[in-house]
Amino acid sequence: MEDNSKFFGKGRRIKRGPLKKSMFGYNLLGFGGGSVPPLICASGGTITTVGSNRIHTFNSPGTFAVSSISPASPGDVDFLVVAGGGGGGTSAGGGGGGGGFRTGCAPVAVSPGSYTVTVGGGGSAGAVGSDSSALSITSAGGGFGGKNLGPGAITAGSAGGSGGGASRDGGSPGAGNTPPVSPPQGNSGGSTQSGIWKGGGGGGGAGGSGGNGTGGSPSSENAGDGGNGAPSSISGSDTLYAGGGAGTFQSQTSGLTCSPRRGTGGPGGGGQGSSPGGGSAGAGTDNLGGGGGADNAAGGSGVVIIKYAIS
Repeated sequence: MEDNSKFFGKGRRIKRGPLKKSMFGYNLLGFGGGSVPPLICASGGTITTVGSNRIHTFNSPGTFAVSSISPASPGDVDFLVVAGGGGGGTSAGGGGGGGGFRTGCAPVAVSPGSYTVTVGGGGSAGAVGSDSSALSITSAGGGFGGKNLGPGAITAGSAGGSGGGASRDGGSPGAGNTPPVSPPQGNSGGSTQSGIWKGGGGGGGAGGSGGNGTGGSPSSENAGDGGNGAPSSISGSDTLYAGGGAGTFQSQTSGLTCSPRRGTGGPGGGGQGSSPGGGSAGAGTDNLGGGGGADNAAGGSGVVIIKYAIS
């Protein structure tokens, strides 16, 4: 047997460091161990950790700053970008459209550096919502609801992420998914019928078009509901975003056996329509991108959420 005493000294015992458990088993002589750094290190927004994922939520403009990426990470992040909802129509109008809704069907690659995050505000009554953007992804603000100031003075609902609803008595709705992207970021507003005593249409939502206004007489006039929002669980909980605002109808008349009906806001932050006989229109919900209800309610602000794996 070879004499190794020249390396260790004859009769000496090798002193061994304490055993330390790591994710790979036991480490001897003090080698290995310690914490494993995250696959991606970044800052910005409100940061939460759910399981092995880190989530950055931006309810207002900010910066997503990536400080480092591990060689073991592909550098991919998931995203949700929701724009501000459109405002409801200002006179016998349609509901505002929900903000554009875009989420990652495929991850977006990032590298160390700073990325500007824009969170769009909701549109005031009769105005479009503002765009939201991050990581070269832009969602368009929701369109405003149409208005009716009398014969020859009808304004159509505007196009946007989701379109605004038509004003009562023959207005036209706004188109959704404007500008066009794939998959679509929203849907069109609801229409109405020509003639009188026809309710205003609901604003479009990320998950469906706005409801149509109907009627034909003071007792049968019904406004359209806002379009449904679209779901996302990127925040760690199931949430609906970008619902459309509801339409409204003409003043009630005493002695009716069947009351006209105002619209209901779309699930996902859409505001309800006003009731001329009592009841104000509801604003779209902030940070959900909901459209505002007609008449005269503002849309809700948008949100940007970024998620990535840290282990």
